[in-house]
Amino acid sequence: MHLFKEEAYISRIYFESMRDNFEGYAWDLHPDSKAEQASNEQKTAQLNALREEFESLDPLNGNTPTLGQLFKIELALVWLIPEAALRARFWTIEDRFHRVVPTSVARSYQNSFSAQPIDEVTEEVLRQRARNLLDVIHANYLINLARENSIKRMMTILAFTAFVIVTGSLGFMSVSNVIAAHGLVAIMVAGMFGAMISLIQRLQKATSRDAMVEDGIYELIGLRVGWVSVLMSIGIGGVFALFIYVLVSGNLLDQLVPHVPSPEDPTGGGGGGVIDDLALAGDDGSRPPDAPPADLPVLTEIEEADQAETPATVPAAEPRDPSEVLQKPPALPGLWVDDVKDALGLTARIDFYKMIATAFIAGFAERFVPDIINKLGKQGPAGTSPSALGTGGGNPTI
Repeated sequence: MHLFKEEAYISRIYFESMRDNFEGYAWDLHPDSKAEQASNEQKTAQLNALREEFESLDPLNGNTPTLGQLFKIELALVWLIPEAALRARFWTIEDRFHRVVPTSVARSYQNSFSAQPIDEVTEEVLRQRARNLLDVIHANYLINLARENSIKRMMTILAFTAFVIVTGSLGFMSVSNVIAAHGLVAIMVAGMFGAMISLIQRLQKATSRDAMVEDGIYELIGLRVGWVSVLMSIGIGGVFALFIYVLVSGNLLDQLVPHVPSPEDPTGGGGGGVIDDLALAGDDGSRPPDAPPADLPVLTEIEEADQAETPATVPAAEPRDPSEVLQKPPALPGLWVDDVKDALGLTARIDFYKMIATAFIAGFAERFVPDIINKLGKQGPAGTSPSALGTGGGNPTI
């Protein structure tokens, strides 16, 4: 099964792309120069030995070559192929280099030597330049492959962590009869999953850029040994989620969130709330004698006119056949959400859903809860700034 043998598959493809590198090479033999003839014969023997080493790694014969072995053979070819062949194919190495490396690396390469035609470059410089280009290309391949394997390993850790969190949470809820604890666990799990989604997005962004844009080894170190920080980030997401619930329960979050009045309620109090009672109250907190009771609705002129025209008595409805009367459906058993929201002191079911969403955001956005803590630290009791309390400091940030 080759599903998880990515490196072996890539090595097989790279091996096939190198087959033609050993074909069609020949050196000019000059009978008048015995030293050159001996050198060419030596290069021919070395090339044949390198070809045999290459063929011994053929995947079609059941072998599994590594990228490092193929890179070694490719570099050795630079010193063994004839000069004319190297000059003819040097542009392919250079073009491959520009397509593989980041723009900053390619710019540094261009600035490292003066531009001149390949025909004017000496053989020794040409071979060394080709080798250097291949070195950078190979390093880029290996670092990106190692980076992808490290990211896949990190994704596996996240998936296993998510499985453990879900299994542990369900197991705790199945053995615990404390409904409030169920709600707190659900809030904490929402924060943890928010942190995990944030980490997954970061890992996906890491795969979209070249590992050589920054120091490749430094990035590999962070990906390889950073799994402890990843687990800590998930745990911190759960803690932040619980902290948000504490702020909501203590009505501290309302001091930090500005309330925008709706068109139907210019005061922003929602109608019949605290703001309306304060508006009707006197300086000493008592209500004016001509003010209507707080629990009675305020009627408009149109509603008062309609009410005046309504007859005082309404004729009773005619009795209906008992068979036509719809039976009231039996009451449904209480939902888990309703039990949890009651145990957590929430008013409505939608408040629990809002709490879960806020907990997810607290785990997803790293600076969400720290910013709230900073704002609380700049405020005194009941939203009073430290400067108003005589402790110094600037205006509170709302």
